[in-house]
Amino acid sequence: MKKTLIIALNDREVLELCQILIDQDAEGALAFLQKHVKHKARDLLEGG
Repeated sequence: MKKTLIIALNDREVLELCQILIDQDAEGALAFLQKHVKHKARDLLEGG
C-alpha cells in the first residue's frame, strides 16, 4: 500500500535542502530527515 508524506518547508529550509543536495552531504541529509521527516513518517506508519 502506498502512503503519501507531505513535508511543508519554508524558504530557508528549501535552501538548506538544496545545499545538501548540491554538496552531496550525507550527514547533513540525515540530520535534515531526522529534523523534518522522522516524526511525520512514524505517525504515518502508526496510522496517523
